[in-house]
Amino acid sequence: MIALLESRTKDPLSLSFSAVNESNLDRLNITQAGMLVLQDQEKLRDAIESTRELGVAELWSNENMTAAMVPSGQRVVVMLEKPVPSARPRESKMDTVSGVIDYTALLADARIARMHLRKPPQLTPRISQNLVAFFATEAKASDGIVLEAHTPQALVELVACAKHLGGGEGATYWESEVVGWRTEDAAMNVTVPMTSNRYDPAVIAGILSSW
Repeated sequence: MIALLESRTKDPLSLSFSAVNESNLDRLNITQAGMLVLQDQEKLRDAIESTRELGVAELWSNENMTAAMVPSGQRVVVMLEKPVPSARPRESKMDTVSGVIDYTALLADARIARMHLRKPPQLTPRISQNLVAFFATEAKASDGIVLEAHTPQALVELVACAKHLGGGEGATYWESEVVGWRTEDAAMNVTVPMTSNRYDPAVIAGILSSW
């Protein structure tokens, strides 16, 4: 019986993103490097206000965030729910993960962007030489499941996408505390003072810049 259990722990895993939990992260060599904590209220408010005022007259400013800040001659291609083929988080292990990533944004020159619009690309190291990729995942609403419980799945989604753009032996990540803020019509346990409204991009940018 012991020999059978040992053999099963050595058998390669083949997991969908939704099946990943905290216990899988060590085996996949995905480790936490540290915690990100918010600055004190005064410093955080200053960071948010500075972000709002940055380049106020420019197209890419906080007041003009309907237009993306993209270098001249380049385009952004956004893909929703892109399938991610099997990836090996650890090159030295045969364990694989696969599934769907919620959002993929590619920044590339206009010619390559047009190609990707006609035929969405498979992410490969070769592709990564000609573009910049950004991935985002969102927690799915589930009764009785706290936000933190979605962390392992989100991590594996991002790691799998990154592995298709290049190799590596696992990954490290930084995690922030759960961030919430007040709104006029909701009483919450808050850590961030609102500066205008919940959709203000300066709030998120200010928090990120403070880190």
